[in-house]
Parts: sequence; structure tokens; C-alpha cells
Amino acid sequence: MPVLLEDASDGNVEAVRQVLEIDAQTPNFSIAFQVDGEKRNALHRASLEGRFEVLKLLLKRFQDTNEPKTGIKYIDVPDKYGNTALFLVCIRLDKSDFMQAKYLLDAGASVDVVKMSDAMTVLHWAAHHGNQELVHELLMHQKKKEKEREKEKKQNPTQPQKPALKLAYLLDKDHRTPIDIAGLQYEKKWSEEDDALRGDSLISDKSQVSSMNDFAATIRNLSNPSLLPNDPTNDYWHRCLFWCAAIGHRTGVEDALRRGGRPRWQVHRHI
Repeated sequence: MPVLLEDASDGNVEAVRQVLEIDAQTPNFSIAFQVDGEKRNALHRASLEGRFEVLKLLLKRFQDTNEPKTGIKYIDVPDKYGNTALFLVCIRLDKSDFMQAKYLLDAGASVDVVKMSDAMTVLHWAAHHGNQELVHELLMHQKKKEKEREKEKKQNPTQPQKPALKLAYLLDKDHRTPIDIAGLQYEKKWSEEDDALRGDSLISDKSQVSSMNDFAATIRNLSNPSLLPNDPTNDYWHRCLFWCAAIGHRTGVEDALRRGGRPRWQVHRHI
């Protein structure tokens, strides 16, 4: 593995800074854009290991730079598996956190990435971890972009626009939306906490995992009409109704029923 990537993985900020200063003298930043066998550059490695200071240093230097070979923005360059820096942060929220993801979003990282292998998105992963702050931030980020596109469409009605992905409604390879993933994690957590009450829990360190309340809050965010993208389907409201009923969220149940949620719909027959 190139030395810069090792330093980025280890969080060695000063070593990374020194390499970048040397690299500024080379054509096309040939050192900074080196990759390992998984086609991961220093930003990928820092994101994967939760090295926030290294991540900030790299973006401060290369935020507005395109990868020389592909022309893709540095912040959105994918690795061998299709993971961008933001995707890796969301996958490894056990090592990183909400602030690192938000920093990448504020720096212009794209959320419109769907993994080919499992059809997962950053919102699926945020829901998987029960990170209610990040789920809320991603939903608000999409609402903001939606309003910007609507404004642009009014100003330039003849200009074609690329349709944006509505992350909340996308299905992974197992036909699960993010609210389903949060709901299944809630069920798992409920069983674990029930085992703990009985003295049968196998989990030794609960400080590193999200609680049942975290997943319940994630479900509330993903069923909140004011946070969701435009035009949710009836199928989505069926899912919201099921999971809101599961966590005892009365307002969510009422919202879903008003919008077409069907009480007899059973999520486990569809995922």
C-alpha cells in the first residue's frame, strides 16, 4: 500500500500534510491520487477508518479537483466496489460519525449513489446503524435539492433535468426500503433487550451500538411526511403504517392511514 494511504488510514495528519506539500510539486498530484489494490485513494482510506482530521485536510486541498483519469470530482471518486468517501463513512458509522458525513455533504458529496452489488444507498446504511441524526440530515439534504430543482425548472422550463433518486423509496436487493431496514433492526434490538432482561444477552459492549430508541426515532424520521421526497407511493405508506404501529408511533400511524396505508399489509411477506 502506498505510504500516503497508510498514513491516511492511521490518521497521521502531519505525515499526510508533508506528503501533500511534496505532491504539490508533481504533475497532476501523482502521489495524492495513488490507489491500493481496491482502487481506494487516501480519502477513501481516511473515510473507512474514521480519520476526520485527515479527511478535512484532503478535502481542503482537493475539494474542487477532478480525478485526472476519469474527470470525476475527487470527493465522488468510487473505489473498486463503487463506494465513494461518503458511502464508506455511512457504512462504517461504528468508526466514523454524523459530523464526518455532514462535512462531506456540506463539501458537495453526491448522495445519488446506488451500489450495484446490493442496491444499497447511504440512507439504507444510516438506517441500518440507527443514526437518526444522519437519516434526518440526508432527508433534509434531498428536500433542499428537490426545491432547488423545482426552482431551476421554473426558471428554465425547456432545460432537461436529470431525475434525482428518491432515497427513502429505493429498494435494496432484498426489496427493503430504509424504513424496513430500521424496522428490522428495531425488532432485533427488541429481542436483544428482552434477552438482557432475562440475563441471556451475549452483547458485551452496548456503548458501541444504537439502542431500540435510536431505531424508533429513525423510523419516525422516515415516516414523517414533511421530510419525505415528493410523491411517495401507497406501497411506501403501507410500510410506514406497519413500522409505526410496531413502535407505537400514533401520529405516524394516523399519517400513513390518511395517505393510503393498508392495515392488512404485512411487511414480512414483501421483504
